[in-house]
Amino acid sequence: MSSNDFIDLLFPLPSPAPSNACPERFPGITYETKLALTRKLKDNHTQFHAFRNEQGLHNTMPHQLLALFAMGGSTPLYDAVYKKQEAELLTAFQSPEEITAENYHKFLGNKDYYDAYLEYFHRVVFELGFAATLDEYLLSRGANYPETGAPRHMVNRLLARSFHPMIYLGYGIEFGFPGLVAEGLAQMAVHPQEAPSLLLASDFEIPEDAADAPDLPPLQAGFSSLTLNERKRSLLTLKYLKGDNKFAVHAFTVLARVVKDDRFKCSALNLKPQEDLSEAALLLEHVGKEFGSAIVEYAADWLPDDSGAYILESKVEELCWLGTLLYGISGYQTDGFVADYYLMHIVTSSIFLPSFLAYLSPASAIVLLRTFLRTTLAWYVARGRPAPPIRKFYAGTAPSPPPKPEGRLADAVSANPWFPLIQQTLAHGDEHLPTLQRALAHFAKVYGDRTKGSFEGLDGAELVDGTLFLRVAELTGKRMEKAGSTWDFGGFFQ
Repeated sequence: MSSNDFIDLLFPLPSPAPSNACPERFPGITYETKLALTRKLKDNHTQFHAFRNEQGLHNTMPHQLLALFAMGGSTPLYDAVYKKQEAELLTAFQSPEEITAENYHKFLGNKDYYDAYLEYFHRVVFELGFAATLDEYLLSRGANYPETGAPRHMVNRLLARSFHPMIYLGYGIEFGFPGLVAEGLAQMAVHPQEAPSLLLASDFEIPEDAADAPDLPPLQAGFSSLTLNERKRSLLTLKYLKGDNKFAVHAFTVLARVVKDDRFKCSALNLKPQEDLSEAALLLEHVGKEFGSAIVEYAADWLPDDSGAYILESKVEELCWLGTLLYGISGYQTDGFVADYYLMHIVTSSIFLPSFLAYLSPASAIVLLRTFLRTTLAWYVARGRPAPPIRKFYAGTAPSPPPKPEGRLADAVSANPWFPLIQQTLAHGDEHLPTLQRALAHFAKVYGDRTKGSFEGLDGAELVDGTLFLRVAELTGKRMEKAGSTWDFGGFFQ
């Protein structure tokens, strides 16, 4: 097989999402936009490294390309993104040694071996198929807590450095790109464990009748063929998770516990603003080392493995609300909106949880969701644990429609405020803004009808409703339109 034929297999035209729970795609997608997107993903895959520089900042070109595509971006946008980002990226380079099944664990956490892990996962994904690859290399007990040797904490690596490996992998799953799945898995392999205390060996102690993964076909012609049948997955969920009808608390209740615990104060943890981007991850590592066990304890009754017949999708929803609240409401400060770069990534990664659930057994989904919640809370603490001012947020972001033009039903902006936000996002140029606004728009679509009084467990939670996502999207849009504005990196350490 020629190299061109192989890259075509790695990056076919984008396929439909693997589940109805995944985000819908906007009008504007054509055969030409599919071709333009796929060409640039191929070029990025062959020409550039997963990191922008030696410090480990990430290559986010695929994120921006795919978010713009999903929002119906026109054909010229993909060339524009490529030209804007290529000068900032690290050229691909060959690793010192090939990765094989025998030495796979030897170079975990070493960025110099990204290319070798990428080649390795090319082979694995085509040989095993995605579901089996996830099970063997990410979510099995052996991948994280092997019988011999030190723990490897692959789930922690997936969520490391602001969830970037998960975002790569999520895009690959959602759009059906085996090449991007391999990129996500290779990134996972070369990332550090970061906060290993947030994943326990006991997380893999599942009921005996849940030990067998669903019978899934290997990857052949269609990547989406690996998706579990929706009815079958529902039956498996009931089988694996049905227990003694214990009540699981809401994510807001877990958050309230963290908000009230003085051990998480900045002064108690000696948390201070970081000097550069890489130091923010060191603060997270510090939180995990000092009080990771406390976070695990507070979240223990959120998704217990002996609980009743929980619907996994409801826990995904809670994580979407939680991430939006931490980024959007906690960022609503007296002196203006703080668009925290790190809390923003909780939102941009949570949009992919439905795609993961489409391929995972319920037992594996529990491991991923638990660790995602714990990591979310750890990031919240590491950013300074700002108490979410829910009442001030809702009072200060109440919509005030402009006057209605004569002879019209409404002002063009207020008729549907999402449309100008999407247009702004498509044209803006920031690489993270499309992924964030797409996530918020999706959450508004599926959760936007929630009314006030739907939530409790957190001070002011009774005010939270489905307008949250639009309010946060509008705050972000206004923040990014200010001259010289970008994301905020200073945190909330006062």
